[in-house]
Amino acid sequence: MVHFNASNETSILFAASLIWPMVDSYYVTLLLTLSMIKNKGIESNLINKKVQWLAESLYEDKAIAYFESCN
Repeated sequence: MVHFNASNETSILFAASLIWPMVDSYYVTLLLTLSMIKNKGIESNLINKKVQWLAESLYEDKAIAYFESCN
C-alpha cells in the first residue's frame, strides 16, 4: 500500500504514473466506441488496430501524456 504525505511528492507522482495510463486507455477506447456508433462500418477484427492507431495519434498530438496508454 502506498501512503501519501504532502512532503513526499515522489510517491504521488509514482502513483499517478501507474493510474493515468489506464485512465487514458479507457478514454481512447471510449472515444473509438462512440465513433463506432456514428460510423457503423468498422469491422470487429479491425477494432484493436483502430484503438492502437487512435492512441498513438493522440500521444503524438500530446493529448495523452503516457505512451503506455497505447498498449
